[in-house]
Amino acid sequence: MDAEQYVDGLIQAERGGMIERAKWISDHRPQFSAGMAIFGGQEALIAFEDAQLCYIHGIFSGAIVLGQSFIEQSVCGLAYSSGEFAENDRPGYHDAVDFLEENDILAPDDVEGVALNELHQLRNPIVHYRNPIDETTFSARKMEHIRENPETKAPTTYEMLKEDAEMVLKTCFSVSRTFGLGDGWKKYNQ
Repeated sequence: MDAEQYVDGLIQAERGGMIERAKWISDHRPQFSAGMAIFGGQEALIAFEDAQLCYIHGIFSGAIVLGQSFIEQSVCGLAYSSGEFAENDRPGYHDAVDFLEENDILAPDDVEGVALNELHQLRNPIVHYRNPIDETTFSARKMEHIRENPETKAPTTYEMLKEDAEMVLKTCFSVSRTFGLGDGWKKYNQ
Protein backbone atom coordinates (compact mmCIF):
# COMPACT_ATOMS: atom_id res chain seq x y z
CA MET A 1 0.00 0.00 0.00
CA ASP A 2 1.36 3.42 -0.86
CA ALA A 3 1.22 6.45 1.44
CA GLU A 4 -1.64 8.12 -0.42
CA GLN A 5 -3.88 5.06 -0.16
CA TYR A 6 -3.00 4.66 3.50
CA VAL A 7 -3.92 8.28 4.31
CA ASP A 8 -7.13 8.06 2.25
CA GLY A 9 -8.09 4.93 4.17
CA LEU A 10 -7.43 6.57 7.51
CA ILE A 11 -9.48 9.63 6.62
CA GLN A 12 -12.35 7.54 5.30
CA ALA A 13 -12.39 5.28 8.36
CA GLU A 14 -12.30 8.24 10.78
CA ARG A 15 -14.43 10.75 8.84
CA GLY A 16 -17.61 10.29 10.89
CA GLY A 17 -15.75 10.49 14.20
CA MET A 18 -13.80 13.52 13.02
CA ILE A 19 -17.01 15.34 12.11
CA GLU A 20 -18.55 14.45 15.49
CA ARG A 21 -15.47 15.67 17.35
CA ALA A 22 -15.26 18.87 15.26
CA LYS A 23 -18.88 19.59 16.22
CA TRP A 24 -17.98 19.03 19.89
CA ILE A 25 -15.14 21.57 19.53
CA SER A 26 -17.50 24.02 17.83
CA ASP A 27 -20.05 23.65 20.64
CA HIS A 28 -17.48 24.26 23.41
CA ARG A 29 -14.80 26.54 21.97
CA PRO A 30 -15.16 30.22 22.82
CA GLN A 31 -15.76 32.63 20.01
CA PHE A 32 -12.98 35.18 19.91
CA SER A 33 -13.34 38.72 18.68
CA ALA A 34 -10.85 41.12 17.15
CA GLY A 35 -8.34 42.49 19.61
CA MET A 36 -8.18 39.39 21.76
CA ALA A 37 -4.92 37.64 22.46
CA ILE A 38 -3.86 34.60 24.44
CA PHE A 39 -1.38 34.78 27.32
CA GLY A 40 1.72 32.72 26.67
CA GLY A 41 2.33 34.13 23.22
CA GLN A 42 2.58 32.33 19.91
CA GLU A 43 3.69 29.09 21.56
CA ALA A 44 0.51 28.97 23.65
CA LEU A 45 -1.60 29.65 20.56
CA ILE A 46 0.11 26.80 18.70
CA ALA A 47 -0.56 24.41 21.61
CA PHE A 48 -4.19 25.65 21.80
CA GLU A 49 -4.87 25.01 18.12
CA ASP A 50 -2.91 21.75 17.91
CA ALA A 51 -4.68 20.31 20.98
CA GLN A 52 -7.97 20.78 19.17
CA LEU A 53 -6.65 19.24 15.96
CA CYS A 54 -5.39 16.24 17.92
CA TYR A 55 -8.86 15.80 19.42
CA ILE A 56 -10.58 16.08 16.04
CA HIS A 57 -8.20 13.44 14.61
CA GLY A 58 -8.77 11.15 17.59
CA ILE A 59 -5.28 11.60 19.03
CA PHE A 60 -6.56 12.13 22.54
CA SER A 61 -3.21 11.77 24.31
CA GLY A 62 -1.88 14.60 22.14
CA ALA A 63 -4.90 16.75 23.02
CA ILE A 64 -4.26 16.14 26.73
CA VAL A 65 -0.53 16.93 26.59
CA LEU A 66 -0.88 19.97 24.32
CA GLY A 67 -3.90 21.21 26.25
CA GLN A 68 -1.89 21.07 29.47
CA SER A 69 0.92 22.92 27.69
CA PHE A 70 -1.47 25.70 26.61
CA ILE A 71 -2.90 25.99 30.11
CA GLU A 72 0.56 26.07 31.69
CA GLN A 73 1.79 28.76 29.31
CA SER A 74 -1.35 30.83 29.83
CA VAL A 75 -1.33 30.55 33.63
CA CYS A 76 2.41 31.26 33.86
CA GLY A 77 2.09 34.11 31.36
CA LEU A 78 -0.65 35.78 33.38
CA ALA A 79 1.26 35.39 36.65
CA TYR A 80 4.48 36.68 35.05
CA SER A 81 2.68 39.68 33.54
CA SER A 82 1.73 40.84 37.03
CA GLY A 83 5.21 42.26 37.46
CA GLU A 84 5.70 40.40 40.74
CA PHE A 85 8.38 38.12 39.31
CA ALA A 86 11.90 39.18 38.30
CA GLU A 87 12.61 39.20 34.59
CA ASN A 88 14.72 36.05 34.77
CA ASP A 89 12.55 34.43 37.45
CA ARG A 90 9.58 33.12 35.54
CA PRO A 91 7.16 31.20 37.75
CA GLY A 92 6.68 27.47 37.37
CA TYR A 93 3.15 26.19 36.82
CA HIS A 94 2.30 25.32 40.44
CA ASP A 95 3.84 28.58 41.67
CA ALA A 96 1.79 30.50 39.11
CA VAL A 97 -1.44 28.72 40.13
CA ASP A 98 -0.67 29.51 43.79
CA PHE A 99 0.13 33.14 42.93
CA LEU A 100 -3.15 33.62 41.05
CA GLU A 101 -5.11 32.14 43.94
CA GLU A 102 -3.26 34.07 46.67
CA ASN A 103 -3.85 37.35 44.82
CA ASP A 104 -7.56 36.67 44.25
CA ILE A 105 -7.10 36.59 40.50
CA LEU A 106 -8.23 33.02 39.91
CA ALA A 107 -8.83 30.04 42.18
CA PRO A 108 -7.78 26.65 40.75
CA ASP A 109 -11.39 25.44 40.60
CA ASP A 110 -12.80 28.62 39.03
CA VAL A 111 -12.35 27.08 35.58
CA GLU A 112 -14.59 24.57 33.82
CA GLY A 113 -13.26 21.10 33.17
CA VAL A 114 -10.45 20.15 35.53
CA ALA A 115 -9.21 22.31 38.42
CA LEU A 116 -5.88 23.90 37.56
CA ASN A 117 -4.13 22.15 40.44
CA GLU A 118 -5.46 18.72 39.33
CA LEU A 119 -4.65 18.74 35.60
CA HIS A 120 -1.40 16.88 36.12
CA GLN A 121 -3.43 13.84 37.20
CA LEU A 122 -4.65 13.41 33.62
CA ARG A 123 -1.38 14.26 31.89
CA ASN A 124 1.23 12.59 34.08
CA PRO A 125 0.23 8.95 33.46
CA ILE A 126 0.69 9.61 29.74
CA VAL A 127 4.07 11.34 29.91
CA HIS A 128 5.71 9.78 32.98
CA TYR A 129 6.30 6.13 33.78
CA ARG A 130 3.94 4.67 36.34
CA ASN A 131 3.98 1.32 38.08
CA PRO A 132 1.29 -0.72 36.28
CA ILE A 133 -0.78 -0.91 39.46
CA ASP A 134 -0.53 2.84 40.17
CA GLU A 135 -4.05 4.21 40.68
CA THR A 136 -3.63 6.78 37.90
CA THR A 137 -2.98 4.25 35.10
CA PHE A 138 -5.76 3.33 32.71
CA SER A 139 -5.72 -0.27 33.91
CA ALA A 140 -6.16 0.78 37.52
CA ARG A 141 -8.91 3.23 36.57
CA LYS A 142 -10.74 0.42 34.75
CA MET A 143 -10.42 -1.83 37.79
CA GLU A 144 -11.73 0.95 40.03
CA HIS A 145 -14.73 1.36 37.72
CA ILE A 146 -15.43 -2.38 37.92
CA ARG A 147 -15.19 -2.32 41.72
CA GLU A 148 -17.52 0.66 41.99
CA ASN A 149 -19.93 -0.39 39.21
CA PRO A 150 -19.79 -4.19 38.88
CA GLU A 151 -23.02 -4.29 36.90
CA THR A 152 -21.71 -2.07 34.09
CA LYS A 153 -19.07 -2.57 31.43
CA ALA A 154 -15.76 -0.85 32.17
CA PRO A 155 -14.87 1.96 29.78
CA THR A 156 -12.25 1.25 27.16
CA THR A 157 -8.91 3.05 27.19
CA TYR A 158 -10.11 4.93 24.08
CA GLU A 159 -13.26 6.10 25.93
CA MET A 160 -11.24 7.18 28.97
CA LEU A 161 -8.73 9.06 26.83
CA LYS A 162 -11.54 10.80 24.94
CA GLU A 163 -13.25 11.82 28.17
CA ASP A 164 -9.96 13.06 29.65
CA ALA A 165 -9.22 15.02 26.46
CA GLU A 166 -12.65 16.63 26.61
CA MET A 167 -12.10 17.64 30.23
CA VAL A 168 -8.71 19.16 29.41
CA LEU A 169 -10.12 20.97 26.36
CA LYS A 170 -13.00 22.37 28.46
CA THR A 171 -10.32 23.70 30.80
CA CYS A 172 -8.42 25.18 27.83
CA PHE A 173 -11.55 26.92 26.61
CA SER A 174 -12.37 28.18 30.09
CA VAL A 175 -8.82 29.51 30.54
CA SER A 176 -8.91 31.20 27.13
CA ARG A 177 -12.24 32.87 27.97
CA THR A 178 -10.95 33.94 31.38
CA PHE A 179 -7.52 35.16 30.31
CA GLY A 180 -8.36 36.48 26.85
CA LEU A 181 -7.57 40.14 26.38
CA GLY A 182 -10.55 42.35 25.81
CA ASP A 183 -13.32 43.47 28.14
CA GLY A 184 -12.88 40.45 30.40
CA TRP A 185 -9.22 41.33 31.03
CA LYS A 186 -10.14 44.60 32.80
CA LYS A 187 -11.22 42.76 35.96
CA TYR A 188 -7.72 41.26 36.30
CA ASN A 189 -5.80 44.42 35.50
CA GLN A 190 -7.29 46.94 37.94
